[in-house]
Amino acid sequence: MDLLKTLENNFRAASLALVTLFAAEQAEAQCVPEREAYFVMDAQTGEVLLEQDADVKIQPASMTKLMTLLLAQEAIRDSVLRPNDRLFIAAGTGSRDDMERFSRWTNPVQLADAMKGAAISSFNDLAATIAEYTAKARNAGNTETQFVALMNQRAQELGMTNTVFYNASGLPTPLIRTRDGGTTTRDMAILLKHISDNHPELVEMLGIPEARVKGRTLRNTNTLLRNDSISDEDIFGKTGYTCDAGFALTAHTRRGERRVIASYVGAKNADDREKAFLRILNEAFEKLETRTPSAAPPPQPEPGFNIYHIER
Repeated sequence: MDLLKTLENNFRAASLALVTLFAAEQAEAQCVPEREAYFVMDAQTGEVLLEQDADVKIQPASMTKLMTLLLAQEAIRDSVLRPNDRLFIAAGTGSRDDMERFSRWTNPVQLADAMKGAAISSFNDLAATIAEYTAKARNAGNTETQFVALMNQRAQELGMTNTVFYNASGLPTPLIRTRDGGTTTRDMAILLKHISDNHPELVEMLGIPEARVKGRTLRNTNTLLRNDSISDEDIFGKTGYTCDAGFALTAHTRRGERRVIASYVGAKNADDREKAFLRILNEAFEKLETRTPSAAPPPQPEPGFNIYHIER
């Protein structure tokens, strides 16, 4: 009897898994991205190279985590957080509708590992956890909602004038997302340029092809890092996917002495995203090939964040 009951339970579990997988595939098949939009700039000078609907609102998806990681890195820089700080994964993330990728890690988690998990594998529970602890470190509260206020303040300071973030991960429910929420490909490129110019530690993290963290191998969701057919170097950035945005990517690449930052949304799958991204990269680099490489502009002081200089 025990054997029969075990077989019955296993059959039910397998059937449920197949139904769930079929439902997920059907839901994704029905998704049609709102638009294809992109923006490409010279990473040294900020000169615009290519754009299409670059100022039209799009959903940032997991590219949102660039801002989440930036605020955590700035907190480390300002010594209000430390990479080895022990974090407890945000309560309730397992039951939230806006959570699709989970770390399944056990507590506690070091901040540095949480940041790697969010940057490389796009774990949404870790993004929410980073948000709570960073808000607390800044004396701004201890919730993700309070962290979002910091995200939007920082976006305005960086010149991301068409951006309104709504959570730390970028995967919202209809109740969380508002009509005014979202960003543009221009603003996402501005964000990555700021990271590129000011935060080498975060640049390194965003460009790791794979890493061993907490006993698991994390593979970067950015497939450009594993494409041996391209000559690009210094690749780093963040992917994203939602039904509205489609498959998206904001990334930096270098060919020889020339560097570009591009942001793209609107592909129907990961393969199409890579093809479209490489197409706009090729066009941008061809434009740069006809010019003498520009001298790097003199370093500018980093925009300040007034509440950031708080003694611990």
